[in-house]
Amino acid sequence: MALSDAINAWVEGYLAVKLNPTATTEEYVGALPSILNWGPVESVPTITRKGGAALVADTDFTWSTEGQLWPLLDLGEDIWEIAYTAGYAAVPAGLTAAIAQIQTAIVADSGIISESLGDYSYTLIAQASMRHLFLLDTYKRLFA
Repeated sequence: MALSDAINAWVEGYLAVKLNPTATTEEYVGALPSILNWGPVESVPTITRKGGAALVADTDFTWSTEGQLWPLLDLGEDIWEIAYTAGYAAVPAGLTAAIAQIQTAIVADSGIISESLGDYSYTLIAQASMRHLFLLDTYKRLFA
């Protein structure tokens, strides 16, 4: 796995987004509303009762691009199969810049990762990870 693929996978997991459109199916048990595991949702999700009929968007439920589903009727509890496509049609420039900064920082930090001298030692990985998390948290607040 290339460094950029690993960074993209890490960013997707941390932000709960797919960078590229990806068809996804989730099973949800209980009563809607639901929050989908991945975003952004770019098209109307298909929600089907397990072994039953499909729900109709804007009649039975409404949805948001952030992955939230709300019932418009009392649908009761059931097992729901939710199919949707998550991912950006075009990754936002702010997120692309954040990913590029993370990759640059990881490459720059790859020289000395840890060092020990007698009883004293330190590791740069934890510091680098905190910088990356801070960068992504800033992106979430400003652009997401």
